[in-house]
Amino acid sequence: MKRYSKIIIFAIVFIVILLLVLFMNRSGFKSNDETTSEFYESFISSVQTLNKALDTVSEASGDEKSVSMFDVYTYMLFVNQRLNFLLDHADSIEKSTTIKNDLFLLSSHYQSQVRSQISDKETFNLEAHLKLKEQLNLFMLELPDKYDESQAFIKQFNKASAHIKPLIN
Repeated sequence: MKRYSKIIIFAIVFIVILLLVLFMNRSGFKSNDETTSEFYESFISSVQTLNKALDTVSEASGDEKSVSMFDVYTYMLFVNQRLNFLLDHADSIEKSTTIKNDLFLLSSHYQSQVRSQISDKETFNLEAHLKLKEQLNLFMLELPDKYDESQAFIKQFNKASAHIKPLIN
């Protein structure tokens, strides 16, 4: 009888230790939805930062305007990077939208505006700047507040993405 009780106690202790290890391992890793939500929040934050940088261009003059425009360009690249991280973790968004390409084309288009501003300080295109600011504000307003894997989220995300298209045409 003692022999069986030692085996039973050993088995119970082994199972408890195994369950503890599994529980700690599982709680240490975030779910894919949590990770994707964090990437989405980072994307939203980078778009908001880009919007603030656009405000500084409006307020700047002379050489400051060129520097501010270059800052906007670097923030556009950062938004593209954040979007790539998001799309790497959210398959449903990537299949349903062309925003990745649109934002890349927008940053390429803006790069030429920055170059012309640096080479000729008097050629600031106020109309293009105001259009960019307006469309970016519309984009931000339409973006869903939180990430989820629903069709409603994808539909709202696509609706927001449509505000980038007029900037590249």
